[in-house]
Formats: sequence, structure tokens, C-alpha cells
Amino acid sequence: MTIKEFRKILRSEKATLNYMLNGGTLSYSVVYKAVDELKAACKKIKKGKIQNQLMYDLCSYETSMIEKIEKGLKKYKCVAKEKETGNLRIFLSSEGQNKKSFIYDIRANGYSINNLKVKQEKVFDWICDNTNAEIWHWQCLNTEKDIEQYKKEGSDFIDRKLS
Repeated sequence: MTIKEFRKILRSEKATLNYMLNGGTLSYSVVYKAVDELKAACKKIKKGKIQNQLMYDLCSYETSMIEKIEKGLKKYKCVAKEKETGNLRIFLSSEGQNKKSFIYDIRANGYSINNLKVKQEKVFDWICDNTNAEIWHWQCLNTEKDIEQYKKEGSDFIDRKLS
């Protein structure tokens, strides 16, 4: 393999990973797999000094992509029920790139959840600590901005959101 061929593969992989990062679908396993494939391709290059530099660059790139993933993670909480025992678990907390991936992970671990009761950590805690946790609170309070408006307007905010 020539260096030119390797750089073409590298550009393609970087473009794919950046696209996935922006779309919120990039995971650790995808980064590790892509970098492992690039390292395998790099080993086919016969020039030792250039190969070492490329391997170093790949390790740096891997680290930077992992940091970008972690920066994009949000902390979510939910009310969940174990499918097998039916025990209710409150405040199940984890990190996810988006709400959809968090819900998928929780369900994959054997829990059933109501999508309405999955919120970012601060919003979830505020609903539990400051309201009666009625269904309309879960429906209307989705962001910290909603909480601020609810504090100002009270039940008028709920009425407006539900209508």
C-alpha cells in the first residue's frame, strides 16, 4: 500500500466519523473499529519512520474523537420498571448522546420505561423535587427553559402547552 492510498482511506474514514458525530450516532465501538482498521492499513506501509508517525497520528486522532463523544454526552434520568420482576426503579441515571440512545440502552438492559418520564438530569430532578409529578408536568417540562417559564407563569404555562 502506498502512502497516497492510505491517506485516501484516512480522509474517507475521518469524513464518515465526523458525519456520525454530528448526527449523534457515533459510539466508542465505531471509533475503535475505524482506528483499528486504519492501523491495520498503516502496517501495510513498508517505510518504518513514516509508519511510526502515522500510527502516532492515528492514536492522537482516536483520543480526540473519544473526547468529542464525551463532550457531547448528556446525563439523563428516568423512571423504569424491571421487566422480569416488575420492581419499579426510580432515578435510573446514565449518559447518552441523545434521548433516543439512552432509551435504547435502558430497554436493552431489561427495563420498560415511559418515554415521557425520560428527561435530562436537571429537569428530572426539578420535576421530582418541586412538583407533584403529575402527567402534565412530564408532558410540558422538557428543558430548563420550560422550567424557568413555569416558575414565572405557573399553571398558565401548563394550560398553554397542553392546548
